[in-house]
Amino acid sequence: MYIVRMPRLGITMESGKVGNWLCELGASIEAGKPLFEMETDKSIVEIEAQAGGILRKLLVEIGQEVAVNTPIAVIAEADEEIDLSRVDDLPAESVEGKNQATDAALHGVSATQVGTTVPPVRVSPRMRKLATDLGVDLALLAGQEITEDRIKALAAGSADSDAFIELSHIQRAMKVHIGNSWSSIPHFVQIVSVDMSKVLQLRGQLGAAGLNDILVKIVGDTAVRHPLVNGRLEGDRVRINRRANVSLAVATPKGLVVPVIRNVDALSVGAVNAAIAGLAAKARASGLEPSDTDGGTITFSNLGAYGIETGTPVINGPQATLVFAGAIIKTLVVGADDAIRIAPIMKLSIAFDHRFIDGMTAAAFTSELKARIETLDPASLG
Repeated sequence: MYIVRMPRLGITMESGKVGNWLCELGASIEAGKPLFEMETDKSIVEIEAQAGGILRKLLVEIGQEVAVNTPIAVIAEADEEIDLSRVDDLPAESVEGKNQATDAALHGVSATQVGTTVPPVRVSPRMRKLATDLGVDLALLAGQEITEDRIKALAAGSADSDAFIELSHIQRAMKVHIGNSWSSIPHFVQIVSVDMSKVLQLRGQLGAAGLNDILVKIVGDTAVRHPLVNGRLEGDRVRINRRANVSLAVATPKGLVVPVIRNVDALSVGAVNAAIAGLAAKARASGLEPSDTDGGTITFSNLGAYGIETGTPVINGPQATLVFAGAIIKTLVVGADDAIRIAPIMKLSIAFDHRFIDGMTAAAFTSELKARIETLDPASLG
């Protein structure tokens, strides 16, 4: 038999949880095929089965957080005689076969480390999904056989009651991270209106690259020219980042994730487009790794597609700056010659860490970013 354990995907990872089982209990499992979705603080990752056989037992509940290397499932042959009631307590050294050692080596953990967990309710993924869809707390069925009829009956009896939705692991991490950023970083926001005429003229002339790719490129190019804006406070010193690694907010069904496009200032806009497309696809397929979200130096967020014009963004600490782009609105503007015309105007709301960035330093960045967008030279995009 093979015991599936919670893997370690980064040296700082201490725990994770199963976001979703991708196979039914009792299903045939093929080595190398997706077995479950693991939720970490920053991402959702599909984990492949390291051994083939039958998924004989689930040892943790969906959404239950457990330590790295904790047994979470058992894969064995259909005719293999094992005492499933004792699997929770099996020491690592009793597990046979080289797959166990291989799994531990792949994830950087010791095959002798064991965590023990006994879930309060055992339920198939299908019943779990039904309960979630109907807003039923499965803890109310503890000790009973969990069937479709019982779940539906419980849902019917509580139709008039308030419902609760448990935060996903990503949302829980966001609660802590954003709460810390808001409470520990004194924010100030500068808002500027930007004429997007030059940018819009380039649409369709840069291959697959679009508006978002152009803006990310310009933000990165501008950030490296303003060391404090692209830096971060560490004690009584500011770390100066020589490259612009732009964190980009990406919405997924399970919450907001922020993968990093590295060395944006050294990339062409086409390369930026390819990097964003690849990371966004990984994010929406629950395939981001911890390394995909680490090392950002400035964050860019764009809600213009939803009609949002401006906002007061929260800094993605420990970074010092977040650039928020709003919707492009046709606006009456008065030119330098007092002529009135209609222009496509976008508002940028830029949040700064006021502990070490003052208003003038921020204004230098904001005004240069506005100027670069309004006087965009296609040659600068690489």
